[in-house]
Amino acid sequence: MPERKKEWFLPLLALIGSWLFTIIYWSIAFLFFFGTFKLFADRYLIPALKLWARVLLFFCRIRIEHVNPITFPDQKPRVCVCNHQSLLDILWGSSILPPRAMAIGKKEFIFIPIINVLWHLMKNVRIDRGDRQKALASLSGVASEIVKNSRSLTEQGSHRGVDFRHAVPKQLQGHEGVDATENHDAQSEEKQPGVMPVREEVDA
Repeated sequence: MPERKKEWFLPLLALIGSWLFTIIYWSIAFLFFFGTFKLFADRYLIPALKLWARVLLFFCRIRIEHVNPITFPDQKPRVCVCNHQSLLDILWGSSILPPRAMAIGKKEFIFIPIINVLWHLMKNVRIDRGDRQKALASLSGVASEIVKNSRSLTEQGSHRGVDFRHAVPKQLQGHEGVDATENHDAQSEEKQPGVMPVREEVDA
């Protein structure tokens, strides 16, 4: 195939394949989760999300390279802070989610097909980015939820003036046994075509 044709044909093929796979994959998954009255959502939703993300990264010919990788073998309560840089962060972030993860995100997600259903199944927190007080109020009870039910909370840093890298730990004051983990792209690492480096660090 001529090089000029490959420049647009292969990305277009990857885009079409990714959307077809996404629609078919999540249609089957949602039928399973809602058909079983969400009884298996806690156990199988995150593995399903990770598989979907890894397949889409494969379609996009992107390889995740972990720098100082961290594994989450248990379901200990923890907070993971993700440095949001691009739309691709949804894929690499999903591919390394710890068990029983929940997330903080903008309330506008409820208007996006597929993502809104995932948001509901994961029992994620919706943030009103236009109102600082409402955004902080949305965090009420989050600490108790992740400690009581051994959940992992993932969030993307800041949302229009509310820096959750500081707000979330503040909400967790007085709650023992919660790890603070930061997952972000390793901008200082040497860039390689087709490779997305992800550094995972744990605060001392």
